[in-house]
Amino acid sequence: MRLPILLSTLATIVMMSCPADAGTRLIHAIGRAAIAGKDVTGARKSALAEALYDAAGQVRMVVRGTSFMSNAGAMHEESGIAVSGLLKGYEVVEEHREGDHYVVTIDALAESDDGECGSVKKADIAIGAIAIRVASGLGGAVERQAREGVTGLIAELNEQATLHVIDDRRFNLVAETSSSVRQNTKYIEALVGHSKSPGAYTLTGSLTLERTRVDNTLVGEAIIDVTVEFQLIDNVTGAAKENITEHATMALDKHIWGTDIYLPQEHPSDLTGLWQSIAERLGQNVGCQSLRAVITAVSGNHATLSAGSSNGVKPGDFFLVELPAQDRNSWQIIRVESAGASQSVARLMKASPTVHPNSVAVLLQ
Repeated sequence: MRLPILLSTLATIVMMSCPADAGTRLIHAIGRAAIAGKDVTGARKSALAEALYDAAGQVRMVVRGTSFMSNAGAMHEESGIAVSGLLKGYEVVEEHREGDHYVVTIDALAESDDGECGSVKKADIAIGAIAIRVASGLGGAVERQAREGVTGLIAELNEQATLHVIDDRRFNLVAETSSSVRQNTKYIEALVGHSKSPGAYTLTGSLTLERTRVDNTLVGEAIIDVTVEFQLIDNVTGAAKENITEHATMALDKHIWGTDIYLPQEHPSDLTGLWQSIAERLGQNVGCQSLRAVITAVSGNHATLSAGSSNGVKPGDFFLVELPAQDRNSWQIIRVESAGASQSVARLMKASPTVHPNSVAVLLQ
């Protein structure tokens, strides 16, 4: 019969950094231990240790064991568990005695890395102020093409299976021309009270277009140099999550000197390739992380989340709310009971701790 695994050994599970696409899992585990004599307390500790061992094994693990003989001649065995993920905490949900055994059932939290994007939900990404800067000498048609190009970016982002796009451009002042200021101010005045999606990321920045000549002795050629400078802002913290700088070229004009003979250009006529590259980058960086929402309201044992069916949230989904505290088990599980388009209502699964508005909830895998 295997000797009990020491609880203190399990408590020293190696802390490992979690990759960007790691997710939090809720693991149900059971431990059972024989009661030696009347030592119920010892049997409970051993059963709890077995439950933790079981939970760790459901992530991924290797077991390293050592045995030694005490001065009294008793054989002792210790096993250490190193998991590829991190057991973040646990809670005993049920325990009882069964004849000459003690049984403990726990729910444990573990960080795991599946090695690929396993998200089946859509993370919110809001499109904020995108300034269009067109160099002098380029006509209004080029500026219109640039503005339409941002719409093309939104279309490419919407093609990402892991993203839900919110077009907030009209709610952000872009002081490039007096007409754009008037237009944006009109929208803001008409829709007072608009606020950013609290659990989203906001993409903001600029698109700059400049003329560059690449002539030779026979051919006169002009191209458009395009520079994209975007910043991805975390709406929860207000911090910049990522800075994106990309360059591209577009065709403008190519003709034989002294003639009206125009030649085809090797450069693309639009920004589709650039937008596809940026959309794929954001789809991996934002969309492959576990879906995040913000608790916007709490009433009794129910909480309202800033994510709904447009994000793929459905009744029965579980979210984890981790609360700042010294106790590593200071977390709450909430279960979605109803989901509207942009928000959902979930029930608290534990008697404590309580949760508060503006707390961050992360989807459990």
